[in-house]
Amino acid sequence: MPTFEQTSRSVLEPGPLTPYSSNLRLLSQAEHPFPIERMLATETMYVETGRYLRQMMRDIQFAGGRFEMRDFPNPQAILGLPETLVFNCTGLGARDLFGDQELQPVRGQLAVLLPQPEVRYAASGEWGYMFPRADGIILGGTFERDVWDATPDPADIARIVQSHKLMFEGFRCTA
Repeated sequence: MPTFEQTSRSVLEPGPLTPYSSNLRLLSQAEHPFPIERMLATETMYVETGRYLRQMMRDIQFAGGRFEMRDFPNPQAILGLPETLVFNCTGLGARDLFGDQELQPVRGQLAVLLPQPEVRYAASGEWGYMFPRADGIILGGTFERDVWDATPDPADIARIVQSHKLMFEGFRCTA
């Protein structure tokens, strides 16, 4: 998928969505529709998390695997399982389960727009980031270290949408 990332540099330098690759290019403003002087462009592969998870679960079940949700009071309880293969999906629960007090949550808030199949590129910059999926267009976001509350903040969501709206209002047609 074409991916564009705002840059202030005049040399190729990767950012969060554009790693170094053989197809990374620095574009002048005449080469892209964004209201920004310079953009990096590359082709990037994205994984749609929901679709990937559903397919992976089907594949595991088809191969004879099963899913069980269990509570573990301590790591020894995991060792006592009869299964030969266990996937650790404890997330932040690993902090208490394994006593890893360095583990910190990072809350990221997103806005999800209705799907728009005609949007076939991703972009990031000072306004945030945007990438399309089959189930909607993802706008991000926030990066809030050590925030345990997963409740969305309407003011943050409104800011994310507004910053994208302002950036996309400056779009121009290119030949």
